[in-house]
Amino acid sequence: MNADGDETPEAAYRLLHERAVGQPPTPGERSLSAAQYDSARADYLAEKRIVAKPGVAIWPPTSQTLMKRLGNGSWSTAMTSLGLTTNSGRTRGTGSFSDDDYRSAVAEFLDAAADGDNRSVTSDSFAQYIVWAKARSSEGAKRPSGAAVRQHFGGWETAKTAARA
Repeated sequence: MNADGDETPEAAYRLLHERAVGQPPTPGERSLSAAQYDSARADYLAEKRIVAKPGVAIWPPTSQTLMKRLGNGSWSTAMTSLGLTTNSGRTRGTGSFSDDDYRSAVAEFLDAAADGDNRSVTSDSFAQYIVWAKARSSEGAKRPSGAAVRQHFGGWETAKTAARA
């Protein structure tokens, strides 16, 4: 809670912005990024010796909470609602991968799972896809994360069906 007893998301942003930048935010000013906000929040919580516990809401809230309450899930929209501007990022709803990229990645994974000689993939499970995608990405062959695949297709079984089509 800030010095005025205000526990709103707006008050949380003002407090952490001031701590990070050295002055309160002003309308039209460029906002902190969500990562900068969360870093300032972590510093504040450590300084105040506030420990997060499961199921217990602590103040100031996370950037995720600000996005949900002020921006319909978007940091940029949340900051605009506070009268601030943001750095331009990718357009909301767009990603790094095309539909073909998602299908190809899942199909490649399913081929690896079906290959009895491939010891790195032991089943066609979602958990195995996550491990496989991380390994491929670390080798320089960037693949969509498991979460991105599920979100894109609406579920893992749907992703596998689409890749086989």
